[in-house]
Amino acid sequence: MNASFWRQNGAYLLILGIGAAGIIGAAASGVEGASEAALGATIVATVGWAAFDYFRGSPGDEPDAFERSLGEAREHERAAKAALKSRLIWTSATRENCPAAMSARLETAIGLFPEFIALADGRIWLAGERDWWGWPDPPRFFLVGFDEGGDLAAATDFGNWPKCWNRPAGLARQ
Repeated sequence: MNASFWRQNGAYLLILGIGAAGIIGAAASGVEGASEAALGATIVATVGWAAFDYFRGSPGDEPDAFERSLGEAREHERAAKAALKSRLIWTSATRENCPAAMSARLETAIGLFPEFIALADGRIWLAGERDWWGWPDPPRFFLVGFDEGGDLAAATDFGNWPKCWNRPAGLARQ
C-alpha cells in the first residue's frame, strides 16, 4: 500500500478502527445495547465522512479527464446544462477557426477533436458527436466551453441535439 492509498482511505480506516474499538469495548462492558449504539455511531460517522468527502472533492481523488476536482466538475456541468437551453449558433470547427490550445486540451482529455464551434456569452463552445455512444459508452454528444482566457468553464455530455440550436452541416439526423 502506497502513500496515495493512505491519503485516500486513511480517514475511513481510522473511523472504522475507532468504531471497532468502541464496539469491542461496549461489548466487554456488558451494558445492554452498548454494542448496538457503538455500531450505529460508527456507521453514521463513516457515512457522514463519505458524504463530506464526496461533496468537497477530496484532494486525493483521482482527477477526471480534465483534471478537475469534483466541485469544479459539478460547477462546469451546471454551466454547460444552462448552455443546452440557450440559443447557440454552430459552425463546423476546423483547425483554422478552432483555437489550438482549446482543441488540444479537448483531444488530450477525451481523445476527440471538436466538430462544431460557437461563440456566445463570452465563451468559446466546442461540441462534437462520438462514434460510439449509448450505454455503456458515454452519451452521443459532448459540449465544452472555454472562457476568453482559455480556461475550461463548462463541460457535459448529452444525448440529443437541443432543438434551440441550429443543425450544423455534418451532423447526422437523430
